[in-house]
Amino acid sequence: MDLENWGMTMGQFNSFVEAMKNSEQWERVKNTLGPYKQKRLVSGYEVNKHWVKLWTAGSGSSVALRMNPTKPLRAQIMISHAWGEDILETQEALNKKITDKSTVIWFCIFANYQSGDGAGPSVDDQVKMEPFKKVIAMPCEKMLAVHTTTADLYERLWCAHEIDEALSHSVKVAGAFSGAYSLEDVVDQNNGKIKKIDTANAECGNSRDKDNLRNQILAKDGGFDRLDRRIEELRLDLDKDNNAVSEAFSNLESRLSNFGKDEEIEVPDDDPHLVKLLDFARSFAPTIPDDDDNSLQYIVDKFNDYDGEVIKGNLKKALILVEPRLSKIPETLEKTAQGIMNVRESHVIFKGFQDLHISSMSCFKNGEPRRLHTFGGTEYVEDGEKIEAASDPMEKLRNLL
Repeated sequence: MDLENWGMTMGQFNSFVEAMKNSEQWERVKNTLGPYKQKRLVSGYEVNKHWVKLWTAGSGSSVALRMNPTKPLRAQIMISHAWGEDILETQEALNKKITDKSTVIWFCIFANYQSGDGAGPSVDDQVKMEPFKKVIAMPCEKMLAVHTTTADLYERLWCAHEIDEALSHSVKVAGAFSGAYSLEDVVDQNNGKIKKIDTANAECGNSRDKDNLRNQILAKDGGFDRLDRRIEELRLDLDKDNNAVSEAFSNLESRLSNFGKDEEIEVPDDDPHLVKLLDFARSFAPTIPDDDDNSLQYIVDKFNDYDGEVIKGNLKKALILVEPRLSKIPETLEKTAQGIMNVRESHVIFKGFQDLHISSMSCFKNGEPRRLHTFGGTEYVEDGEKIEAASDPMEKLRNLL
């Protein structure tokens, strides 16, 4: 099968991430720290180890091909990313850039068969097939370089090589930035200039791959210096995102002027959770229905489904951002915000994945209150004990998508 057809839609990517989040091991993996993981998150390495390999083992097919077994999808956008980054920041960055969820992406963790169990090609065999080069050479429409706060894209030699190949094939390269990622991550505070990129010192876990990748970059005119200059230009794309955030805060401060006569509302631009929430609000604001009967319910549903951290004060600010009239009726604003918080904190979590049978709810087992989770037909309580025999979770994903 042609390697460029190992794609999946952005909607399928989102569904797979949500399935992981609703699985038994998500919280345990997220909260497990170690020498190479100092923050509570789920990295690309952990996605591969705890979900991708487990859910594709013995099939010989990657996640993308299992989700599209009879009609493989040809990639439109190549994704360059570091495996050490937070998968949720990665998801957020991609969704900001890819608004049409039917867009087909090539995301290596999901595109390649990772299990290494002999049922399909080994990772080494797939690397030798040079899938990245083949997708770029089609050519694909563009490449997105994902920037997060949890991993530096340009410290990984594979990522530098991917950008180099895209530029060599005249493929447009754009940055995809998570909400927490800001100009402070790329600007030298001493001189106000974009920090120097040094891809010549980028690392690669496999020494043979490292020598090969370095030689390919050096074989092109300008070598690493040329590549560093182009990447510095790419990071300037962040100016657009940063200006949008600043504009949102400016508009919000104005809209909050009538929030309450005796209440002063601060809008700190250094609160990453508020920045992410406002960015989420801006992303769906253009899709809000025009009729008043449906618009507020639509807004509430969107915030109910938001997967970031939320406190009620920030939620009120985001509500006013998308529905300024709420600033004039603080009682309705308070009830709306509290209602959203109640739903988010409730014991029943069911985020529109009925067909996947993904849920979490209160139950009793042996006379004791417990948490009952279901995923793809498998039911288990919080200690991991299964109640029903498992069915194939990928089958559920495939049927849904």
